[in-house]
Amino acid sequence: ATHCVRPHPIDPAIALTASYDSTAVLWDVRAGTMLKCFASVDTFPARGRWTDEIALTEGVFSRDGSRLLVADCAGQWHVYGTGRDGPLSHAPYDQFFASDYNRMVWDHRQWVLDEDAQLAPHLMLR
Repeated sequence: ATHCVRPHPIDPAIALTASYDSTAVLWDVRAGTMLKCFASVDTFPARGRWTDEIALTEGVFSRDGSRLLVADCAGQWHVYGTGRDGPLSHAPYDQFFASDYNRMVWDHRQWVLDEDAQLAPHLMLR
């Protein structure tokens, strides 16, 4: 099932759909044909394939329409380019902040804090 439909920001003949079947599709809406299909199972590092599909829940175009970002139900996001080479073509597969895997604790008000820094996660230096 398709979860979202987004128009291209420049070309009114192109639309993006993101679906629970793990695909993001660029469509030629005038001709009713698929231009390009991106699948979450194809995002494995080193050009491998994941064994399980993961539902896509949202999708948007960049302002210039050259890239699209889709989010999945696990809270991850995937960036795809509509061209061959671009600014993201050499980006590492996974990117994390240094503090993403720090232990968390609750303070006396039941607020979550980074255990080492004793700060709320959004206040941590990245």
